[in-house]
Amino acid sequence: MLTCRQLVVLMAILGFFILMAGCGEDSSDTDATPPTTPVLKPRSVDSLYEEAGIRPEAFNVLNYWIRVEWYLNTEDDLKGYFIYRRGEEEESFPEGHYDHVVLGEDFYLGEDPFYIDYDTGNLRPEPSTGDTRGYYYAVRAYDESGNFSEFSPVAYYRLIANPLSLAVTTSHTGERYLNWTFQSGPEVFIDYYMLRIWDKETGQPMWWTKYTDFSSTHSVLLNEDNALETFVPGQYYVWKLSVIANSNPPERSPAGCAVKTEFRY
Repeated sequence: MLTCRQLVVLMAILGFFILMAGCGEDSSDTDATPPTTPVLKPRSVDSLYEEAGIRPEAFNVLNYWIRVEWYLNTEDDLKGYFIYRRGEEEESFPEGHYDHVVLGEDFYLGEDPFYIDYDTGNLRPEPSTGDTRGYYYAVRAYDESGNFSEFSPVAYYRLIANPLSLAVTTSHTGERYLNWTFQSGPEVFIDYYMLRIWDKETGQPMWWTKYTDFSSTHSVLLNEDNALETFVPGQYYVWKLSVIANSNPPERSPAGCAVKTEFRY
């Protein structure tokens, strides 16, 4: 038989544990709000210097990569994004995500995220035609609580065969020429070329032009009268060559490719 004092002590102990249990996490406060739907960056005009949105990621002539860009979500508990990809003949995205990017590892607060698809094996065009299947991409945001946003709208791009033999040469009079070869396949018709040059160290835009000769071998004068900045002897620059092929056929556009090389002025 418990005494009154023992009962008081027992009640106090029970009350303490009940109070501690009440201080635990309230399930009603669990975050169940998904992030807002990501917004893909619209494609910039191909004939301007600035580039944005889905496009080929330039590297060397052997690589075929696609870049996708979108705006950063504003949620405080954002953790990352899942990337989804499907071929143009597929009606829906395959089960599960294709890849992902993580906040603090692949992108950081204050900068808009992007994703580069390095799958050259599948993105590389057929050698016999210079053409390949196009791909659709979409992204979903997810937060620290495991909530997922809706799918973003899709973005599409189709790669074609890369130009070859990029080189910068100097004539005996000191003029510089940008040279390359391009063999259009039987199923690929290009609209024009875009040539861009920027300072390798600073990223400063230096020069650009639109070029519409469709022969297989090209040599374009680097007309410094149209330069945005003065080229500095001994400085290294990056030359990017983009091939725009949006008109054939229009329902499989945008399309094209891009490569780049470096040169010392």
